[in-house]
Formats: sequence, C-alpha cells, structure tokens
Amino acid sequence: GIDRISIGVQSFEDHVLRGMGRSHDGAEARASIEAVRRAGIGSVSIDLIYGCKDQTIEDWLRSLDTAVASGADAWQLYRLRIERHGDMQGKVLDQFRGDRDRFADLHTVRRMKALGVVRSIASGRQEHFTRIFATAREHVTQYMWDYCCDLADVIGLGASSWSNHGRTFLLNIADIDAWAARVEEGRVPVDRGLHRDVETDARRSLISPLKNDRVRKERFKARLGFDAGERFAPEIARLRDLGLLVEDDTTIRLTPRGRFIADETVMQLFQRPFLPYPELAHALTPG
Repeated sequence: GIDRISIGVQSFEDHVLRGMGRSHDGAEARASIEAVRRAGIGSVSIDLIYGCKDQTIEDWLRSLDTAVASGADAWQLYRLRIERHGDMQGKVLDQFRGDRDRFADLHTVRRMKALGVVRSIASGRQEHFTRIFATAREHVTQYMWDYCCDLADVIGLGASSWSNHGRTFLLNIADIDAWAARVEEGRVPVDRGLHRDVETDARRSLISPLKNDRVRKERFKARLGFDAGERFAPEIARLRDLGLLVEDDTTIRLTPRGRFIADETVMQLFQRPFLPYPELAHALTPG
C-alpha cells in the first residue's frame, strides 16, 4: 500500500491561492491532509511557496503556523519562480511585469525564507534535505535521495515527463493526444533528448548533491573517474573563502550560510553556456 504522499498545498491563505490560479482554498487543503491521515497513510508531506503575489509576511507566517497545526510530517519551502523553468512560461511573469509592486521585494523574500527556517526548526522539524524540513529523515522521499543525491536513473512515463539514463536526458511529448498516439503505435513517446559530455556530467554530479545534501567524493570518483576536489579546486576554494562550503577528505558540503542561498551558491559552479543569465557569465565565474 501507499505509505507516503505529497500534497501541493502551496499556501493556506485563500487570496494567495487565488493569485496563483489554484483551484483549491485553504479549508480544502487542510481537509486533504486530514483525509490522508484518516486513510492510514503514515507520512504526509506538503509544499509551501513564499514570495507570491499579494503575499505578506503575515500571510506567510499564518501558512507556516497552519502547516505546524496540520501535523504534516514534512514540507518543502519553495521560493516563487518567476522566470520559466522548462518549455512553457507561466502567467506569473506577465503578472510580475504588469504590477511588480504586488510581489515581495528581495529583502522581504529573504525574511520569509529565514522565518520559514526558524518556524520549521521551532516546530521540531530539521532540514534533512535542502529546503525540506521533516520530523525525521525518513519523511524525505526516497526519490529525492535517489535522483538528486545518488544521481540514479529515472523513467518518465506520462506526457511531458522526463527520463534520465546514464548521461542521456529525455523529454516526452507534451501534447497528450500526440503522446497517446505514439504509445498506441508501440513507439517510445520521446520528443527530444540531450546527451551530456563529461564536463557537463561532472558539473551535474557536483551541483545536485552539493545543493541538496553533500558530495561524497568516493561516489563522485567512481562515477566520473576523477576527483571532484581536484577538478573543481578553484571554484571550491572561492566558495570556501566566502564561507559558503566546507571540504574534508570524504565530502564537500554547504555551510549553513551556503545552504540558505543554495541556488545562488551552486550557480557559481555552472558552465558558462548554462548560466541562467548569460549576460552575467563573466561576473559569476572565475577566469
């Protein structure tokens, strides 16, 4: 049977949910958590987003307090993504451009994140995985450990889902009718893919475990054939000098400061062609 479930709550505040275009309200989110508990499912995780349109710090604190009262075993704290991540741009970018003042500024977003960390720890949940706070490690899904830290292969079955096999990334057809037609023909419904070269795979093998937990040097070397600390020595030294990561004989991991700004920290390890803001490539990478 099912022993874990994750619910995309996002917020318990009705006006924040409406601004996101969500179809549920706060009462339905709370009822869903209760229903899952009544069904006997032992582990409940929820998602919460901060930095949303018309969301105040008070709104965010109420959502955090409601999450604590709900008894959820774990939650992921996400910062609102404004620029697209994937093929399709959501409506939030148009909303942001149209009325930027309705979105929290960077200082407020940082305060929201800090408050999320403080409230989560005060409730008895620890950050067992970057941005995931749980009462115990086992409430972080095995998928997160497998894919983000151990870099295990993933098979995507549905429309627009993705797969990873070795160094090859594949994306399924997004259109559901075209996807179904391809399946009916007995063909793999893949739209396109990417085969990573050694350098790209090495940076992925460094960035993903570092952001989410830690880089285990022995595992990295077994996968790539060379030592992470030696291959990326200049970048590691720069981040270490800034107090953002630490390195010992067996691991490379973020400090609490580095984990708080994990996205910005690991961005320093991106390859120039894959920096999210190409115009800043020279400023963000040494050399």
